[in-house]
Amino acid sequence: MALFENVLLIDDNEINNVMHERLIEIAGFGEKIVVMPSGVDALTYLKNEVVNDLSKVPDIIFLDIRMPIIDGFGFLAEYVQLPETITRKPKVVMLSSTLDEQDYDKAKGFPQVVSFLVKPLSVDKLSALEVVSFLVKPLSVDKLSALEIPA
Repeated sequence: MALFENVLLIDDNEINNVMHERLIEIAGFGEKIVVMPSGVDALTYLKNEVVNDLSKVPDIIFLDIRMPIIDGFGFLAEYVQLPETITRKPKVVMLSSTLDEQDYDKAKGFPQVVSFLVKPLSVDKLSALEVVSFLVKPLSVDKLSALEIPA
């Protein structure tokens, strides 16, 4: 049995998507993995499919920062406007091909973001997320407020 039932992977790089989807599957990190090639497609999926079937609400969202049309931060700005039934549960892991300090600081401004990882994903990186897997389960506000992206 996988650690998480629903995983949403949002990245415009097809090679990364294939590799990350397979890794998440093999590592037992996600049971149902939905891959979206853009932030626009992901928002459409959440608004049209997930809102009508809450069993599809992701436990965790892997979100690429650099994408055309709408980047990861643009996605987050629209995502937080969605109904709470969709946004309450998922936690977001930002993915980047570089460690840009400005991106890192900007990610801290979104409480949904629980981690910031440099691509590609690896078993070690997923294992580190597994250690804090309680982040995607219902927690009290006190526990959530104590957890931050490391400075």
